Amino acid sequence: MSCNEDSYVITSDLITKWMELGLGNESLNAELTQIIDKHTGKNFPVILDDQRQAFVTFIFPNDFTAKMFEFERSLIIRLNFLRICLRDKSLGESNVLSSILPILLKITFLDGNNVKLQNSAKILLEANKCLVNFLFNSSVGRAHFKEEPFKLLISRISFVGPILKGKKELLFSNEDGGTFVYLNNWCQQELEELLLLDMKIVFVVSAQERQLQVTSFLTSKLKFMKLNISG
Repeated sequence: MSCNEDSYVITSDLITKWMELGLGNESLNAELTQIIDKHTGKNFPVILDDQRQAFVTFIFPNDFTAKMFEFERSLIIRLNFLRICLRDKSLGESNVLSSILPILLKITFLDGNNVKLQNSAKILLEANKCLVNFLFNSSVGRAHFKEEPFKLLISRISFVGPILKGKKELLFSNEDGGTFVYLNNWCQQELEELLLLDMKIVFVVSAQERQLQVTSFLTSKLKFMKLNISG
């Protein structure tokens, strides 16, 4: 693994300390935010190989989804921290880190099973950013994603696009079988960010998986977008 001179190394002692502080701890939020702010561009903290499972457990505690609203700010910071760590290409191919994909798919409603899951627009958007980086660096992740999750993603893009063009009501009904009911009450800015991130994911996956055929709708859109794929 290569890393920059100023990279922050995540050790077992550090993870243990963070886990003891728990969700909602402001000193932990401040510490993670400081680390995030120091790693700009393509830089990332280094997670030692033997600490990767502990790191995943820290980012996604057992009660993660149940506490989305109670600890929204803390969970967003953890996802932001995960996002910058996923710039490390070695993490994308790590068997341990591959366990985060089902969790990210659940949070972003791309597993097909969680329409009634509690959700936060801010958390979903941050998890989508994590997906961009993870899929950019993980061939295993892309192989899994190109099945059902990819179909759900295309459906969501095709559904949200017309809403933003004013062809549908912003507060939509269950006319699509409730598939997108979790987007109820999202504002236009949130929907625009979701659409951009979803299209980034399509670009990342389809560009590296030749067997995927991008719809003409997406192809025409991508021609006019300069996407910063990994961030």
